[in-house]
Formats: sequence, structure tokens, C-alpha cells
Amino acid sequence: MSSALDSKPNTLRENAALCRKIQINLQRNQKQDHTQKLDEAADAFDYETCKDKYWNPEEFSLFYGTPLWDESSPAQRIVLNHLYWVAYYSQIISAEIATIYFQSNQCGRAVCPRRFSAGVRHAGFRIGSGTRSYQRF
Repeated sequence: MSSALDSKPNTLRENAALCRKIQINLQRNQKQDHTQKLDEAADAFDYETCKDKYWNPEEFSLFYGTPLWDESSPAQRIVLNHLYWVAYYSQIISAEIATIYFQSNQCGRAVCPRRFSAGVRHAGFRIGSGTRSYQRF
């Protein structure tokens, strides 16, 4: 007895429609690559000019609304705000790097047909240089 599932491609490699969607997504992501702009912003960043300012609204600070926050000096509150910002964006960066790594490994080697995989593996993913600006923290 065969079912409708038996007639569908069994692996992602055999699923041409899914590989086409992945290819379109990759092309769109490459058009939205702002690595150079991020690197320029990182190079222009001057900690001395903004070290005494909040980087996020005050309520987005570590320990905001707690007794520790209430007892903190204004300078300590700014540090708590900066720490929240760094932790938050470090998590985002890590997730993006993991996604790029996963996609490049899955699409580039094991998943998609040969005609597509060669282009993905060398599609310009620059994990090393793209994260250079974030190593300041």
C-alpha cells in the first residue's frame, strides 16, 4: 500500500522546489548585505564621546527596577545600560553567525543539488571580517 508521502522527495537534495526557495533567499540576503556599512560604523565608533550616555532607553538596563538599580549611582546605571546593550547585541550576532554557518553547511555541501551548492559555499559569507567590528567589546 503506497501513500502520498511515498511519492514525495525523500531528502532535501531531491526537493528541487525547496532548493529553489533557498537559492532565492540567498540571493535576497546577498542584496541586503550591509557588512561594509557595519564595518564603517564600527571604525567610526568613538567610545570616549558616548561612554557617559545611555545606549538604550533606561528601562533596557540590567537590574532596572530592582533594589540594586535603585541604589546604583548615575555612572553605575550607565554601565548597567551598556552591559545590557553589549549582551543583547552579542546574542543577536551569535545567532546570525550560527544561522549563516548552518545555512552554508547545509546548502553548500549536503542538501542541495550540485548546480546550486558550488555557488552557496563561496557566496561571500564573511563571518570573520563581518564580525570584526563587534570584537571591540
